[in-house]
Amino acid sequence: MMLLAGSIMLTGMPVSVAENSASEVNIDGFFDVATEIISGTYYGTLTKDNPIEWYRCNISGNVEIRVYISSNEETDCEFYNANMTIKNNRFENDTWIATYNILEYDCTYFNIFIPENISGPVKYEFTAVILKLDYAVIVRGGPISDSWFDDEADKAYNTLKARGYLDINIFYLSTNKNHPNVDYEATKSNIDQVFTILSVLGINKQLFVYFTDHGKNGGYFYLKDINDLAAIRPWEIDAWLDQVLYSKCVIFIDACFSGDFIWQLSATNRIVITSTDGSHYSYARIFTYEFFDSLRGGVSIGWAWEDGDRDAYERKPGLMSPQIDDNGDRVGHGNINQADTLPLGGDGYVARSTFL
Repeated sequence: MMLLAGSIMLTGMPVSVAENSASEVNIDGFFDVATEIISGTYYGTLTKDNPIEWYRCNISGNVEIRVYISSNEETDCEFYNANMTIKNNRFENDTWIATYNILEYDCTYFNIFIPENISGPVKYEFTAVILKLDYAVIVRGGPISDSWFDDEADKAYNTLKARGYLDINIFYLSTNKNHPNVDYEATKSNIDQVFTILSVLGINKQLFVYFTDHGKNGGYFYLKDINDLAAIRPWEIDAWLDQVLYSKCVIFIDACFSGDFIWQLSATNRIVITSTDGSHYSYARIFTYEFFDSLRGGVSIGWAWEDGDRDAYERKPGLMSPQIDDNGDRVGHGNINQADTLPLGGDGYVARSTFL
């Protein structure tokens, strides 16, 4: 999760930023002006007359720069980027190493300069880690004693992490506020402030939103208490989503009778998924686990929905009917008496081409 310093403060758990990591791939080559840096390790040889420069780079995460020199003293190698902060630097085995944390993803200028006290070519190694820049919100409602909601919310969180989402880009809210990885207590006020933050950070990014809790027909999503007056209603979630100028939004309501949320949440560039329709119960972990397991494997939202729908049909035939709407017509589709294949009633085309 990420906060805007000095502007918005959420109540509940403190901010926690974890180290980023990703697989690296060695790639030969020298990257020039207006080159997009992808995940990998880049290396080559520099001279005073031929320093390395990247303009308009797109890099993120932790960056370690190693410059191999023929000297046994620390040098004045200069690493400059206005959007980076140095974490540490050290001299180790004829290697000057600087580690940076990139604070902004769109870096305008990055240079490695050769110091005057070095003669001859200098080898360099540049490691850039590209991680997911999209955002996600997880809301775990329900009494703390209902531990299956922890299981489902954790399933969502771990799937997002496996697909490359940064911790700082996942907002995890729960009524069980001391649960691992939870950022804030799940209250209406905190949810509202999260979406206020995303109205700034989430511009042109894909947004994934997951709500899991008890529900009631007519569009009720309960937080800690089963109280109609305190419940989250469909138009409240719609208003939160409307604040964010996302490129595409996937909203998954995982609760009994959750299909009643579709009419209000349906919109262009929104994929609305519910674990059942407005007339049936939803059952813990059914549909949900299969859906997230498939997403973790890299399939599309639509394919994952099909896998979850088949799971619900096989395990709760005639009792649970997952729904999907992605064409903005306010009508969800899903048959209770069969495992469906998308597209279905005009829905599924967008979901089939959308991935985490």
